Amino acid sequence: MTINTQAALLGRKIIAIMLKGETIPYNLLSQYFKCEGIQFLKKHLKHHGGFELTLENLKYYFGLPGENNFIEKSVRLGITKMQAIDDNTLFDLEIASRTLMNDISDMVETYLPKGFDYQEPTIFFLYGIRGTSIVLDDKIAVDLCDDNLYDNGELSYSLLQGMLAHELHHIAVSQRFQKFSERALSEKTRFRYSIIEGLISEGMACFYFTPEVANRHKKQWDNNLIDIDAKIERLMQSLDDFSDSKNEQSALQDSLFDDDLLGYTIGYVMIERIHNKAGRDRVISLLNDFSLFEAYMEAL
Repeated sequence: MTINTQAALLGRKIIAIMLKGETIPYNLLSQYFKCEGIQFLKKHLKHHGGFELTLENLKYYFGLPGENNFIEKSVRLGITKMQAIDDNTLFDLEIASRTLMNDISDMVETYLPKGFDYQEPTIFFLYGIRGTSIVLDDKIAVDLCDDNLYDNGELSYSLLQGMLAHELHHIAVSQRFQKFSERALSEKTRFRYSIIEGLISEGMACFYFTPEVANRHKKQWDNNLIDIDAKIERLMQSLDDFSDSKNEQSALQDSLFDDDLLGYTIGYVMIERIHNKAGRDRVISLLNDFSLFEAYMEAL
């Protein structure tokens, strides 16, 4: 496991300069853009949605705080966390994260098939540039300005541990799904299972590692829970009747895993019901065949 705090150090420095009303030195911004954490963010944005993060649009976003794109919202979060995070905090965080990883790995392995080896991650800490945690392949980025990491205004190592376990479990599930999807599946069937993988992955991660998500996003969560059984039934039916249209597939993916958290809520409810009816081992067995809908119907 590799811990990388360079982006957080530079990001906090840039926001501090911006707060003083001073011009951000181009060399500093360029160094920031080229660091591994921001290059990972760039790759993630390109992979999910096709957005191309460039040095010039990064400069533009830092120059115009107050608009409503995700980077500027994250910068505003960064401003609110200036008192809670400093260079010493980041140094302590790097040491603490290494100490926590054994416990985190044990947590994650509790909810994986026995004997499954997954690739250890690289973890990037960002500051005021994403607003949440992200994962792609064997890499994780955590924005230290994410409100979900704070308790009474202080960075919580307990919440951070849950967040890292959540994301590390995603990596393991993704690697497990890659092996499963190597079977001779049609494109339509592969897409159906990719949605199911997302529901299982988010459902397990939220239910077992970060259950506080329901309270921290209470408005979206409560709205999603209205007629949740009908929403689950419609989703199951729609995946059975789905066309091969790329636009239709993309629209469904976005509707489930955007900021409204519908897919997270559906996954959580399905995993919770399976766990309560059949136990943890039945949930873990879903990572062998991804038979979420079948297990859910058995749990009703």
